[in-house]
Amino acid sequence: MSLTIEHLYKHFPSSTRSTLEDINLEICEGEFICVIGPSGCGKTTLLNLIAGLELPTKGEIKLDGNAITGAGPDRVVMFQESALFPWLSVANNVKFGLKIAGKSKQEQEQTAMHYLKLVQLAHFKDYRCHELSGGMKQRVALARALALDSKVLLMDEPFAALDKQTRNMLRDEIQSIFMKTKKTVFFITHSVEEAVFFADRIIMLSVTGKVVSEFKVEFPRPRHIENPDFIELRAMLLKEIRKEVEKSAQSEYDNN
Repeated sequence: MSLTIEHLYKHFPSSTRSTLEDINLEICEGEFICVIGPSGCGKTTLLNLIAGLELPTKGEIKLDGNAITGAGPDRVVMFQESALFPWLSVANNVKFGLKIAGKSKQEQEQTAMHYLKLVQLAHFKDYRCHELSGGMKQRVALARALALDSKVLLMDEPFAALDKQTRNMLRDEIQSIFMKTKKTVFFITHSVEEAVFFADRIIMLSVTGKVVSEFKVEFPRPRHIENPDFIELRAMLLKEIRKEVEKSAQSEYDNN
């Protein structure tokens, strides 16, 4: 599996500048890629383009050599909100995509239970969504996304709406699941700490929607935020983002 992004531009008619400008990336099978950058730098737009929810103004995105021209089952998105179906049980939420894909009832059941066990929610399979905490809902959403076994899992700040304690717990679970499944993940985050915790590579975007830096993270997994190397890389990335924000502020000042 390979995902390639070649000379990608995105410009919205309502904007005076490009949201994304000349993005070039190659993502290999089994990589965990995190994208960071200041607010408004185009992180979510880039994910939407890979998902096929938006089309590029110029350039191309290819999955296994085939141009992405729309949404497809080879790319599954996990959003900030769990987006579960409230009228379905936990198990039936996980089964939903499998049913649409034409899987047998037996396969739906086996697959749903496998992934609910993976996210430690098998005992909650008959619960309704309103009976779950925010963190549990996101774990159901993760199980549903993993169950579809897409080539790429796209995650758009999936922990943004959660409290810090729940986020930390889910980070550990995601790390454990990634180590078991080796799923290819494209992960958008505002949190530098989150990026260092998860990523094989961290892509930093500027406020102008360009790739300004790329960092390889070669720490062994499982990772721990108390590790001195972890702390050093986190501090360096925060410094780089601060520079980008200051550049943007200075540019705005100069243009006024």
